[in-house]
Amino acid sequence: MARPYDVVVFGSTGFTGTLICEYLAQKEGLKWAVSGRNEQKLSALVAKLSAAGAKSAPAPLVCSIDDKESLHRVVGSARVLISAAG
Repeated sequence: MARPYDVVVFGSTGFTGTLICEYLAQKEGLKWAVSGRNEQKLSALVAKLSAAGAKSAPAPLVCSIDDKESLHRVVGSARVLISAAG
């Protein structure tokens, strides 16, 4: 099965998740996504990374640990999942 993303960062809007995202944004050619519960926070993070000169722009994926369907969708979309939630 083809997966659209190399990496998804779950819990990307928290302190540790944001640090991970800042690092990944400097990797040229990386196909990746940020994931979390709040669509506005995800969009703000993507804009912040872009304004800081990101070499690779992530896609925002809304996902909650309380929603099994969204979890399966996000996990199935990546080769690697980094969990920074909690």
